[in-house]
Amino acid sequence: MYKFLEEAAADCMTRSVKTVTRDLTMRTLLLLFERDDFNAYPVVEGAYAVGLVTKLDFLKCFAFSP
Repeated sequence: MYKFLEEAAADCMTRSVKTVTRDLTMRTLLLLFERDDFNAYPVVEGAYAVGLVTKLDFLKCFAFSP
């Protein structure tokens, strides 16, 4: 029943990684989420990963708090 808990990350990961940069607009990010059906993208600067942007991060941009 819980056999999936014994799988390795390599069995589930995306092998053709798509990345974004810090200067990507939210509109373009939305289009990428829709096109690729990904939940997150690594954010790169040069040859280094500097973060991760997720669909939840995207949605947080529209949350207003008093």
